[in-house]
Amino acid sequence: MLAVVANWQRVYDCKLDMIVQVGDFGAYPDPDEAMLGSRFVREDRTELDFGKYVRADGPLAEAIDAIKVQFQTPIRFIRGNHEDFRWLASQGDPAEEETSIDPFRLVRHIRDGAIKQIGGVKIAYLGGIETAGQEPKSIDDQAYNRILSCTPGEIDILVTHDAPYGIGTDFHGRTQGSRRISELIDRVRPKFLFAGHYHQRIGPLSFGPTVFFGLNILIPPRNDSRRTDPTEKAQPGSLAILDTGSMTAGFVTDERVLDVGRDFDFIKYAANRRFG
Repeated sequence: MLAVVANWQRVYDCKLDMIVQVGDFGAYPDPDEAMLGSRFVREDRTELDFGKYVRADGPLAEAIDAIKVQFQTPIRFIRGNHEDFRWLASQGDPAEEETSIDPFRLVRHIRDGAIKQIGGVKIAYLGGIETAGQEPKSIDDQAYNRILSCTPGEIDILVTHDAPYGIGTDFHGRTQGSRRISELIDRVRPKFLFAGHYHQRIGPLSFGPTVFFGLNILIPPRNDSRRTDPTEKAQPGSLAILDTGSMTAGFVTDERVLDVGRDFDFIKYAANRRFG
């Protein structure tokens, strides 16, 4: 992720004012036995890389410090449905809308229901997914209702993990998406909605006045049977850029930006490039 964003800034000679990740960040600093034995880790050991990041030392820490100068703003992320929810909740002051979670002060977790303004643009954040019953991975009702109570048009950008209902169908022919997210955008009517969860590029789609971008997975799991190309690189549509001056947005498909493969060596990448 750091390399892809750094690549975009280098290719287009432009620093991003804000970077937001839409959940499934993989925030498992201390994976338990269930996590270590999960199919996600069996498919791809990089599922455990967050723990390496927050405890980085030696060459890895040096590589992170080297690339950090490329970012003029911390990377914010919301929770998806694949995080250590208890650990995230324990970080920082619960009264604060966001908190730093790493020794490099490069990554910040934005709590559900946060509403923040940058450059005259108001952004609301909502993690989790819609579930039949209340679970740690579920959409938080209090956070949901806080955003739902906003005046129509007050929110310019909505960032969620789950997506609106009707964005596609699954392998069993069932309609994908969340009715709660659909109700939220119908009531709040943001200009843009950016979401993840479905690990494929979706959109842009119009839901009334709201333009929806569903972000792709960054790099597919190494042992994903649906992927056959062992040299597969970062996926088109895993990054989207919003220009708040013109209020236009689009997926990133430039191969120069996405030149990060499955067997990517981050330490070598940082060592071979000058950042600033």
